Amino acid sequence: MKKFFKIGWVLILLGLINSFAHARPKVVVMPAVRSSNIPLLVAEKRMMELQELIQQKADAYSPEEAKRWLGELSLPKGCETLLCSQKLTRAAKARFVLFTALTNEDDTYGVSMRLYDETRNEFTGEGRAECEFCNAREVKGTVKKVWGELLSALEKPAQPAPEKEPTTLSVLTIPPGAAVFINGERVQGVTPITKNLSAGDYKLKVTLKGHVAAERTVRMAEQSVTLPTIELVRATDLASSDKPIRPNQTSSIYGLSLGMLTIGTVIVGAGGWLTYQDGQVTCEDGRDRKTCPEVYNTKYLGLGAGIVGGALIGSGVALIIKDFLDNRRLKRQSKDAAAEKVSFGFDAATGTATVGLEGGF
Repeated sequence: MKKFFKIGWVLILLGLINSFAHARPKVVVMPAVRSSNIPLLVAEKRMMELQELIQQKADAYSPEEAKRWLGELSLPKGCETLLCSQKLTRAAKARFVLFTALTNEDDTYGVSMRLYDETRNEFTGEGRAECEFCNAREVKGTVKKVWGELLSALEKPAQPAPEKEPTTLSVLTIPPGAAVFINGERVQGVTPITKNLSAGDYKLKVTLKGHVAAERTVRMAEQSVTLPTIELVRATDLASSDKPIRPNQTSSIYGLSLGMLTIGTVIVGAGGWLTYQDGQVTCEDGRDRKTCPEVYNTKYLGLGAGIVGGALIGSGVALIIKDFLDNRRLKRQSKDAAAEKVSFGFDAATGTATVGLEGGF
């Protein structure tokens, strides 16, 4: 009895192994594309008959499920491209996609099918058949005939996926010879360096004795990445100070305003003198202005000079006020930034330097 029991278990295990070894392929059955003169109910009936035929050789996803995946992937209904087919197989975790078209022209009923194979990324099977003045039974036979033409493509073994080349990260520095840390772990060797990495996000740190450490965040996808050359800064090139930076107390506006005030004052003085000289007699023989023909007529020239000089003085004063207000604003900002500190550190053991900035931003 125990012997038969053991034999039974062995047979069950062999059956399971055989079923896994000969797993049925999965086929996504797309909704049929039909001519306008073919009723929807007739097309749906033909597709149900086709689905029954497929179930004999493979696991079939119904056209309703295919519609759902089309919506989720935002793909058009009539999409029959390789890219659409590839997206559908990946969404359904299937190997094949079956496209069917039903036509009826001049009482000639036509059925055409195309089978996409995801492992080869191509249409591996295609068939078409027609029947003239055929009844429902003959139409069903036409569907069966076309599907039979695709069975050889369905039964082909899956083509193994090509081995993906490893994605690499290349790091170059100026000067070379820097140590590289990826997610905190030291990479063997020094820059220039190349490291094989899988897809994901990585934190990169580059250190070199006597230089400030540099950090980067790298996202690896399906392609190799070569980072832009990292130029390391020498520690001695950095200045440190605990004092906040003070704004310049003078500006070019201040000098310009003083110049405008000086020139404006001179022009106003000249205008006043011209105005005062208006009507004065130039004759030296004692004749008055009524009898002496040479008389200064400088009143309007003096008034014009006064206006120009006054405008220059007013502009100069305005610029001085503006310069004063700008300096006050910068002083206020300097006080607000007084809490900010720049710190500099150097680790003699590792030969690395760090720079820190504290304060409000």
